[in-house]
Amino acid sequence: SRRQRQMCIRDSPSKRSCTNIFLNRDGKPMAHPQHKFAAISRMIDGNVRRESYLDESMSPMVTAHGYSSVVITNDEKNQGVLFQFLDKNDQPLVSTQMGAAMQMNYDREGNKRTYLDRDGKPVSVNGVMHELAEKNKWGEIESNSYLDHAGNMVVNQYGNAKLKYLYDRIGNFSGVVFYRADCKPKSRLKIERDKHG
Repeated sequence: SRRQRQMCIRDSPSKRSCTNIFLNRDGKPMAHPQHKFAAISRMIDGNVRRESYLDESMSPMVTAHGYSSVVITNDEKNQGVLFQFLDKNDQPLVSTQMGAAMQMNYDREGNKRTYLDRDGKPVSVNGVMHELAEKNKWGEIESNSYLDHAGNMVVNQYGNAKLKYLYDRIGNFSGVVFYRADCKPKSRLKIERDKHG
């Protein structure tokens, strides 16, 4: 069994920090079985939030995504618009999955991610430069498309150019259709629900 301990400090109304530590039965830090880090440290200063990942000795560690910390800048609606990835020495690095940074643009129809290099310029990561998420009329994500620099659909690192999310007639998520770059479906995953939901 495991439990969690949280320690928080508030320096001012807009500045605070919290650390969540995963503990074993003896009350000592342990790596979370799924996430692999033993603690996550969050610092918030106005519209900027920083999340850092720590090992059992409370030292910075690199996550499965390839970075040790992420600095998130929020807009006036508290939506993350810029995500910057750092190594264990707080230096900018290029994540193998998202570049050195990721910029988010939002509108009523969905949002668009753009991967950036260390200079803040758009960069292709595994052939993908943009990820476009479109919403349905109820505000749920209806599809994710992976685009190159010219806006053409390309396959991502998992071999998919587009994911279309399916919902049943009462709005429950019911499956995903995976598409190739030629816009033809390649496979489908159906979610079965029992009569209790």
